[in-house]
Amino acid sequence: METDFPTTISISSRDAVMTDRLPSSEKDINRKLKAHRKSRRGCGNCKLRRVKCDESKPRCKKCTSFGVFCNYDCQYSDLQLSVGGAANIEILQILPYSLKQTLPSIIAPSLRLQSTGSLKGSNVLYEFREEDQALLKKFQTRTVFTMTTDKNLHLYQIESFKLAYSHPFLMHGILSLTLMHDRYLSAAPNTKLSVTEAFHWYQSTALFNSKLSAPIDPSERDALWVTAVCLGVIVFFYIEAKTPEEAWPLKPPSSLDLNWLSLSEGKKEVWKLTRRAEGKSVFQTLIPFENTKPKTSSSTVPGVEALPSEFIDLCGFDAASTSDNNPYHAVATALAKSLNSDCKLTTILGFLSFITNMLPEYKQLLKQKDPCALLLLAYWYAKMCQYPHWWIFGRASLEGQAICIYLQRYHGNETGIQKLLQFPRMMCGVVP
Repeated sequence: METDFPTTISISSRDAVMTDRLPSSEKDINRKLKAHRKSRRGCGNCKLRRVKCDESKPRCKKCTSFGVFCNYDCQYSDLQLSVGGAANIEILQILPYSLKQTLPSIIAPSLRLQSTGSLKGSNVLYEFREEDQALLKKFQTRTVFTMTTDKNLHLYQIESFKLAYSHPFLMHGILSLTLMHDRYLSAAPNTKLSVTEAFHWYQSTALFNSKLSAPIDPSERDALWVTAVCLGVIVFFYIEAKTPEEAWPLKPPSSLDLNWLSLSEGKKEVWKLTRRAEGKSVFQTLIPFENTKPKTSSSTVPGVEALPSEFIDLCGFDAASTSDNNPYHAVATALAKSLNSDCKLTTILGFLSFITNMLPEYKQLLKQKDPCALLLLAYWYAKMCQYPHWWIFGRASLEGQAICIYLQRYHGNETGIQKLLQFPRMMCGVVP
C-alpha cells in the first residue's frame, strides 16, 4: 500500500538543504516566520495528554471526543471518566501488597507493561469499550441482585451504576465482578481467572488502595464503600485451589491465607472512614458495622443449647459464657440460629453477618488452626453448601472439605471432633 511517508521525508530533506544554502540573515527570517505563540490557557487534561487544546469552554473538543470531563478548574480531577464519548478510565500504578504475590503473574505481559512496567509513576488510559457498557448493564440487572438484600437493592442497583462512571476504581471493580459472574454462569464454566478479570481486579484494588492512603474526599465515599463490597465478593469467590489438598488449611502456610477474612475486616474500616467524611451519603440508611457487635449476656444466649452436645463440651460453654469471655460464643450463637433454618436468605445473611463480625480472638484461633474454631467454620460452610450461592459455594465446598480432612488427619483420635465432622463431611462432599 502506498503512503505519503517517503514523500514527506523527501520534501523535508530538500527544504533542509535549501535552507542551509541561504544567507544567515534569511535563515533568521525563516525561523521567525515559523515561530508561534504557545498558549498556556488550555485545560489540564490536554496538557497531561500533550495534545493541542482548542480552549473552548466549558468543555474543549479534545476532552469531549476522548470521553473525559474538561478540567479547567478544580471541579473535576485529571482524566475523570465521562458518560459520553469514547470514555476512558484513569489507571494509577500502585501495587497493593495483598496482591503483590499473585496478580502480576496472572496479568498478560502487554497489560502488565501498561500498569507496572516502564510507565510506573505515570498515568495510563484504559479504553472503555462497548463490551464494558454491556457488562455494566448485566451488573445492574443481574449481578447486583446476588450481593445485597431486597431492602438495600435499589441503592446498590441505581447508585452503583451512576457512581461507576465518575470513579474508575469502582468501574474496574464492577467490570471484574461481572466478568466473574459471567464465567460462573457460562455453559462450560472455567475455573481459571481470565486476563481481563485479573486486569480489572488489579486496577480496582490499586486505585482503591491509593484513595484510602490519602484523606477521604466526601464525594468519593459512597463509591469507596461499593468498591469495598465488590472486592469482598471477588476475593471470596476467587480461590486458586482445585482440590482440597491445595486449599487452606491443608496447603502449605502462606501470607495470603484467609485473605477474605482480612478484607472483611477492611470493609468495616472503610465504612468507618467514609462515614467520618462530611456531607450526606446515599448509603446512610445501611446499618453501620460498628453497631452490630453481638450483645453480651450473663446467661446462655437462647439457641446455643440447640448445638450438638459435643460442641458445648468442646467449646467449654456454660451458663456464664458470653462473647466477652469465650472466643467461640458469638460464632456458635450465630450458627445455632441458622443451623436448623430452611430459609436460603436467612442462611446467607447469617453467614455474611458471621464473616463480618468475627471477633479478633476467634480469627486468631482460626489462623492457628484450632480444632474447635475450624469445626465452627466447617459447619457454616456446610450450611452454605446446602444453599449454593455463586460467589460463596466454591470456597465453602473446597475449604469445607479441606477442614474435614485436616481434622480427620490430625485429630482422628478425638471422638467428639470425629462425631461432629459427620454433618460437614456429608454437606461439603468429602469422599469417604
